[in-house]
Amino acid sequence: VLEPFSFDEAFVVWDGRRDKRNKDYAAFLELHAGKDVLTPDEFSKATAISEAYRASPFVEQLLAHPGTQYEVPMLWTDLESGLVCKGKPDIVCVRDEGDGLVTLVVADLKTFYTTDVGQVQRQAKSYGWLLQLAHYTRGALEHLGLMERFQHGQVGIEWWTILCEEEAPHDCSAVRWTQAEQRRAQAQLSVLLQTLQKCRATNQWPGRGEVQAQQDDVNEQEG
Repeated sequence: VLEPFSFDEAFVVWDGRRDKRNKDYAAFLELHAGKDVLTPDEFSKATAISEAYRASPFVEQLLAHPGTQYEVPMLWTDLESGLVCKGKPDIVCVRDEGDGLVTLVVADLKTFYTTDVGQVQRQAKSYGWLLQLAHYTRGALEHLGLMERFQHGQVGIEWWTILCEEEAPHDCSAVRWTQAEQRRAQAQLSVLLQTLQKCRATNQWPGRGEVQAQQDDVNEQEG
């Protein structure tokens, strides 16, 4: 989806049993050293999912936007905790809104068994999808030199999770997370990073319960 022109540089298809004792397969691996080997079925499924993503007008518009970058390696120092962080978001886009204002779009691609919003919300909470977006947002603001403008209210933030069903017909949908969800996730991320900084400084590592209690306090304050 994100780097179609470099796909053949990273992947190759083998139609047969993957057994290194097989001379033909061993020679194939040597010829394509460093590449991931897919079965024909895996390649067919990946192609179908990619086509489903690109069939979405929203996804195609986002990918084609001149301010969009894909899989950007980022390294930054978190302002609150002082920790050195890294991340590689799927999509970041800076959209010029005029009058000195821009919108930073941070989007993640996910394959899931359904695009039902209720199920997606539960999955996002269970697996920290919003914490991931919060982390990427901090990195993108620093990496793209937007932090100062953000602090002066000149940068709006949009979070999107773009989903495609794992199985046919590969329904594709985009979920935009609210400002309230953004604030809650950023507050939770702050607790986690500050806890990590404290743990490293004191070499004391509390269990999940103590950290969870701090997050519950944050959630209650957020209302």
